[in-house]
Amino acid sequence: MGQDFRRVEHLVEELSDHPLLYLSANSKELFHTNFWRWLARLNPDATARVFMPSISSFPGEPLQFRTEVRVGKGTKSDMEVRSGAVPIMVIENKVKDYPKREQLERIAECYRSPRPLAFVLVSLFGSPEEVSPPWTHVSYGQISERIDAESFGGSPFDIMLIGQYKSFTGLLSQLSELLPVTLSYDFFNTVNRELFSYLGRLRLWEVYQKARASHMISCFQKTYHLDGLAIGYYINHQKATISFVWSLPGFGVADGSPGAGVQI
Repeated sequence: MGQDFRRVEHLVEELSDHPLLYLSANSKELFHTNFWRWLARLNPDATARVFMPSISSFPGEPLQFRTEVRVGKGTKSDMEVRSGAVPIMVIENKVKDYPKREQLERIAECYRSPRPLAFVLVSLFGSPEEVSPPWTHVSYGQISERIDAESFGGSPFDIMLIGQYKSFTGLLSQLSELLPVTLSYDFFNTVNRELFSYLGRLRLWEVYQKARASHMISCFQKTYHLDGLAIGYYINHQKATISFVWSLPGFGVADGSPGAGVQI
């Protein structure tokens, strides 16, 4: 990685000294959505503008932020913003996984009437090209840039904590940009153990492997449209295992019935 790797080393050192790294270690996505919900308790309009900066004001009743909202059978949204009983914004947060178009379409389908003003995908990895209307993409770098700690009000401690979150998300975004999700699957644990070691210090090696595995599955499914093929992955012994399971005639994989497949 050359110069980029030296930049990775520098960012790892900065993140290693950041207090929020240790607070978020075991619940990366939930940590962020919960932090956004706390921001909304201080100033809901300022929080909403982090995700929708084009909206200067929000008419109607005061905004309410809810997390882990069940919106349909087997479907949840990470965060929902309401004005009274009317949903005005839906937020999906992806830190560990690559965004899946099918999941985004399923969530949007659950909000047909009334239709929210915005569907926002926030992701650490993944590019805007993977997102189609009604969804818009917001990176963690943009989240960091849009946060103005003073605009939320609160106590001096609140303002300090928001400033810490702004710097933390900015550093995470810079690091993710140096670990691009590309079509070159080089299995970095084997090829670049030094990079693995650095990511391990931040407990981010699993995050990166999950992003790479889910991206590979996404690319495969876009290229090969095969009915009856279930694809999944899991992390075991610091390696990403990807499974391809084909349902047998007269049986279905989704309900636990027999299937035949391969793992790599």
